[in-house]
Amino acid sequence: YIRTKYRAYVSLPACRLYDRIVVVFPTLVFGGDEAHPVSSLSSGLPDLRRFSWLLGHLNVEARFHFIHAEDIARIVRHLLEKPEVEKNYVLGNEPVSLGEFTKRAAKYFGHRIRWQITLSPRLLLRLGVLLGAKVSSWDYFCVRYQNFVYQSVSCPSFGLPTTHGTVEEIVADWEVIQRLRASLQSRRDI
Repeated sequence: YIRTKYRAYVSLPACRLYDRIVVVFPTLVFGGDEAHPVSSLSSGLPDLRRFSWLLGHLNVEARFHFIHAEDIARIVRHLLEKPEVEKNYVLGNEPVSLGEFTKRAAKYFGHRIRWQITLSPRLLLRLGVLLGAKVSSWDYFCVRYQNFVYQSVSCPSFGLPTTHGTVEEIVADWEVIQRLRASLQSRRDI
């Protein structure tokens, strides 16, 4: 997947419409609802809620950006309506460490986190294998690289509103979707 995206990107200069192309590189994407597919990250949020009491105590020295699909749509619409000078954008909110993400999510769910254990990349991979996770070459790369921080832009960079700029807002959005799904399911059952 990543190799294919890279090949497409490096071939863009040969395109006759190259001067009108704007490339966006979304970082880790959350989002989805009844009308839109749920991202793979958002599909993992039920586990985050269930294990937040434990995950909040774990830290891995990794930093990353995230962005909500709704914010991506706002930015893309803005770029279509008001073209900017730049031709490449990395879309993402301010970087956050994995430990900070899990700690803030745990706090959102009502858990008090007073300490964290930092896991080494090697230990993290071993735990994954012991717990039966299928560890891909991309997973190995991510655990070894650990610092996915870029010069990124988000809705506020363009003066656009956002309701998904923090860990807490991402988790709250998921909670609303879960309540909607439960409500719709109970109506179907009647």
